[in-house]
Amino acid sequence: SVCTLRHCNASSEHLKEQFPDKFKGHLERLGNQGQPKLEIEEIQGCLEGPEFLKSYVYANKPVVMRGCGKALSILEKWSDEYLLKKEALAYWRPFVEEHHPKENGVGALNVPYTFMSMHTFLAKYREGIPLKMEQVIDIEELQEEIQILPPLRCARTLRQLGDFKLWFSSGGIEEKMMHTTKDVLRMILDGEEEILLVDPIDASKFLYMDYSEFVGLPPFNQQRIDLSVYPLVKETPMAKLNLQKGDLLYIPLLWARQIRSKP
Repeated sequence: SVCTLRHCNASSEHLKEQFPDKFKGHLERLGNQGQPKLEIEEIQGCLEGPEFLKSYVYANKPVVMRGCGKALSILEKWSDEYLLKKEALAYWRPFVEEHHPKENGVGALNVPYTFMSMHTFLAKYREGIPLKMEQVIDIEELQEEIQILPPLRCARTLRQLGDFKLWFSSGGIEEKMMHTTKDVLRMILDGEEEILLVDPIDASKFLYMDYSEFVGLPPFNQQRIDLSVYPLVKETPMAKLNLQKGDLLYIPLLWARQIRSKP
């Protein structure tokens, strides 16, 4: 029996019944195998720039800032209705993925994608079609409304600031577990997310990322973990974070993360 990125042969289902402790979470989604809990520091509100850099960025240490984004006007302003009124978005064509977990499986390499206008995307996702978009905000009308959060209000940080991306989904979307290729600050504008985080060293050892043919991805199907082939997965220290509107999460370079947007 092997469950990889490409296929899953579930003939080892009996192992979970025969050896319930050893095979807890066998052929279930990633995170259901009784992994050791990894604690991630949480604070209320925002960190200021110098403290954020010294205590977390330089230490390559994640942190959750609960409610840090609540003072931002775009938190309430950027609703579906507001974005639909933006004429420029009718011509903005972001990269959009169609997620059908039963067909593709989490971690599948064949997730269909296309480019469509933001107006079309909003219309389709409101109909319940499982869509996800992630796009650099390169529309001037939206760029002008972006506000810099306190953790980034530092000359050194501002000089190295990269892209602002808009991540949008219809809910119930699970991304692949993968290494983060740059420092990321992820703020929840609306809805809820569950995020799994794994230290980069643990990800290489326990998630078999050093043995995958795809750089930065584990070699197994993340919806059905085959513990008879990948037994170390259940030993992976893992954080499971629930983020809500206004929360801000810092994900350091090379940490492995999986994002699950809730319906």
